[in-house]
Amino acid sequence: MNKDTFTMSETTIIKIIYATIALLSGLTVGVVVAIFVSLIKLVESLIAFPLEIYRMLMQSYKTRIMMQAFMPQSEKEESDTEQETKSESEKMWDRHIERIKNNNKNI
Repeated sequence: MNKDTFTMSETTIIKIIYATIALLSGLTVGVVVAIFVSLIKLVESLIAFPLEIYRMLMQSYKTRIMMQAFMPQSEKEESDTEQETKSESEKMWDRHIERIKNNNKNI
């Protein structure tokens, strides 16, 4: 064996060792940073999500109150929407009761 081959393999071994150390340290630091960031995002989500839901609910509540204050429904509109939601059998009984009331007024 001559000296050039020995130095060549020595530098190759040193490069492999450096690459292995860099890979292990990079993975270690990467895993630690990833865990740290994920824990921070978890805490942020646990705090921010309920607050965001609360804010949206309060906004819809304020909007509903404003709609009721500035655009009140008349009695006719309420009765119309009531009639739309009733089933056919309920409508039939309502007509029947209305006829009985009209017959009682005529008698």
